Amino acid sequence: MEVTQGKLLTLILFGLPDLDDILAIDEPLKHRIAIKYKLSDFELNVAHEYIKHRLRVAGCEEEIFTPKAITAIYNYSKGNPRLINTICDNAILEGFFIKQKPIDMNIIDAVAISLDLNLTL
Repeated sequence: MEVTQGKLLTLILFGLPDLDDILAIDEPLKHRIAIKYKLSDFELNVAHEYIKHRLRVAGCEEEIFTPKAITAIYNYSKGNPRLINTICDNAILEGFFIKQKPIDMNIIDAVAISLDLNLTL
């Protein structure tokens, strides 16, 4: 909606890559998208910092994943942030159940199998 003074409404859309397909249905709406940003997969060092940040935000100041576990998380997730979250959440739960700290690569491997993930090196 626009008036002589400018736009009355600004919308911010967040979504999965499928959002592009949905927007393609309405070509005029698609043309009104002023800025578009696609989150790319993380590199190993960024994934490591991302995991540490997410743990800090949750109130955890200690290293609960071994370095090999972090590498395994990265390899299974291919650096995808959503998949990193899923693997970490499941691994933390599994580690809690079996009372293992820190969480090692064996737990990550078990979680990856249960999530039907393929290892890529």
